[in-house]
Formats: sequence, C-alpha cells, structure tokens
Amino acid sequence: MYTLILDTSSKIALIAMAKADKICECHSYVHENQLSKSFFPIIKSFLTSYPRIDKIAVGIGPGSYTGTRVGVTIARTLSFGLKIVLQSFYSPLTYLPSHLGRFSFLLPNKSGQFLVMKGIQKKNFLESEEPVLIENLEICKKIIDSDYIISDSSFGFSIPCYLPTVNPQALLPLLNKLSPSTENKKIFYHHPPPL
Repeated sequence: MYTLILDTSSKIALIAMAKADKICECHSYVHENQLSKSFFPIIKSFLTSYPRIDKIAVGIGPGSYTGTRVGVTIARTLSFGLKIVLQSFYSPLTYLPSHLGRFSFLLPNKSGQFLVMKGIQKKNFLESEEPVLIENLEICKKIIDSDYIISDSSFGFSIPCYLPTVNPQALLPLLNKLSPSTENKKIFYHHPPPL
C-alpha cells in the first residue's frame, strides 16, 4: 500500500512516498512561498514514479494558514481526482525525532503563548493529543510527564530537548493505524479564537 505524504504548513515543504512501514522517497525543502512553482513538479514526478497510490496523508497544521490551505487543497484535489482515501495528521508529527516515549512539542505563538502538543511514540505506535495554547508560565506543569521535548527554543529544563528535524518515518505508525476505508473528516486545524 502506497501513501503520498504532503505537508506545507511551515517554511519547509514535505513530499514523501511510503510503502507500508517504510519511506521510499522523501523531498523536503524551504519553499520560500513559491509552492506553486516547486511543489507541482515534484508531485508530478511522484505520480509518474509511483502510478499506484492508495492513500494521501496531509498535514493540517498548526502552522501557516495559507501554507496549510495550499497543501490541503492539493491533497483534496488529488484524492478526488484519483478516487483515493484522504487522511489528515498534525503537521508537527513530521518532525519527531527517532526516540521512543512521551513527547511534547513546544511551538511559540505570535501572541507570546506556546502551542503544546503532547503524545506518545512507541515502536509501531504513535498517538498525539490535540494542540493547545498555554501561557509561558504554565509550560512546566504541562510537560512535566514528558520524556523529551521538541522545540526551537531553549528552556533549560532537565528534560532532553531536540530540535525539530524532518522525519516522516515517525508518522507511519499513525498513518497505517487507520484502515483505507476510514473516512477522515478532520481536514483542517482550527486555531482557537483570540482571548
């Protein structure tokens, strides 16, 4: 079973092809807001190289609203045109390091708050909670039970901290968990209203 993985929610565009539990090919690059010029030739190349695609998985943020919309629109169009299943995932999961245990993503928000997404990564298992916005002072309470954190920022916690690095292989347990007949209606991450 081949899965086309797309994510455009951050400054890094990701296009990958997975077969069962292994990434066959992966392209990630800084798109510099030029997705229409760079993304389509790579997708065309993938469609030529892998004529049989069973599922499309798309990152739904959190991240750039316009960037996320571009990726979701491309994924929906391909899903409709090719008559294949569409599945969504939270975009930060493509940046998980190859470490097992309970994790927390800490992503700074323009409001001065942090978006926190927690989950657990085991061998052949990945699960995450919905991202939540928290105040800077609440970070320690929120991540206290984490084995490691993923963040661009330095916090000085005793918990190991890793920089986000593109790793679509970490997504595969989550993407393979759902059967191809599962309809996934959660296609867009909605940001909470401002306080």
